[in-house]
Amino acid sequence: MVEIVLIIRSVLVPLLVAGLVSFLSVGWIYVYRMKPLLGMAEEVMKKSMSALGTKSGQVRLEKSVEKAVAGDLMKAQAPELEFILQLLSPDTRELIEENPEAALKIAQRLGLFNLGGAQKQTEYDLG
Repeated sequence: MVEIVLIIRSVLVPLLVAGLVSFLSVGWIYVYRMKPLLGMAEEVMKKSMSALGTKSGQVRLEKSVEKAVAGDLMKAQAPELEFILQLLSPDTRELIEENPEAALKIAQRLGLFNLGGAQKQTEYDLG
């Protein structure tokens, strides 16, 4: 019986005391040191997320304006595209009508017309 009490006194009591001291010191560090830092970090995160949300809204607005302008350009400035649309399948036509900015980029790449760039020079063989 003496051995069990001796083991409890020599091993478990120092472990409990060390655990209690550690718990109290960690609690003190958290309350007085970490909590203000975590509050500042939370405030920084809120500001950065707000800035990202504002930027995201601006990007969405720019995309919708780009899409509207491209649609108007396709209808008013590029009648040859209307002719080409008649040759395409209904699914492709619908896709192009939903994404006119992509259609204008493809048409420009294919050389159907040039938006805002230098005019293509036609070379003639006079020899």
